[in-house]
Amino acid sequence: MKTSSWLLLIMFIFVVIVVGYLVFTFYAQNPRTTSSPSQTISESVTPSISQTPEVSQTPSVSPSNMPSATPSRTPSASPTPARTPSPTQTPSPTPTPIPSSSQTESVSISNFSFNPGVLTISVGDTVRWTNLDSASHTVSSATFSSPTLSTGQTYEFKFTQVGTFDYHCSIHPFMTGQIIVQ
Repeated sequence: MKTSSWLLLIMFIFVVIVVGYLVFTFYAQNPRTTSSPSQTISESVTPSISQTPEVSQTPSVSPSNMPSATPSRTPSASPTPARTPSPTQTPSPTPTPIPSSSQTESVSISNFSFNPGVLTISVGDTVRWTNLDSASHTVSSATFSSPTLSTGQTYEFKFTQVGTFDYHCSIHPFMTGQIIVQ
């Protein structure tokens, strides 16, 4: 064989080994879950108010479950005064003021990179990362860390302090990005 043929064969074997290693580490670190691909993962907590419908149970009385030895009395027709319903107050949730200058900025994860790689935002802004790759990724830094994001999933983080935040994908450490908060 010629030298170029040997070189191609060696390169092919190397690529097969690297791809096999990446697939193995991906499945070893990410067991299959039943989450929906469009699930949004967020670190902000919003209280919700749920209402439970009142259940009214009226005991059932029929001739079959009434004692037969007890004499029955015919009720007299005396008028019962009608009760005037009193107005009830329905508690309403107190809205939390949101500064009008707060924005949500987007970073897409595609082709094994964060786009844009560097994003400058203001204090109070939220960044939403969306995984558009077929491979799973994470968004990890010293300040925040997402769970593994499958295709179509998002992760949000609200930046409340000034600073520069470097982040990366913990599955693919060569994928890096930076958020600058002013």
